[in-house]
Amino acid sequence: MIIGNFLYDPEQDTYSGDITTLTLQRDNVSVRPNKKSGEREPDYRLVHEQVGGPVEFGLRGSARARRGEPSVDCT
Repeated sequence: MIIGNFLYDPEQDTYSGDITTLTLQRDNVSVRPNKKSGEREPDYRLVHEQVGGPVEFGLRGSARARRGEPSVDCT
């Protein structure tokens, strides 16, 4: 099931788009690489931009990265 459509912006190295499920609809959502300060932090953050400021509602880390192996995907 596809719940979102995203476009890649190479200048900012982010994916931006919309997410729609049965109970949630968010426009202007970004998948941003995380500037990690430690090994156990997530690789990516899922952020919704809104009037009051950005709201983070997800993150993505790689199981390979947690095992110390190089990550080759961001699914």
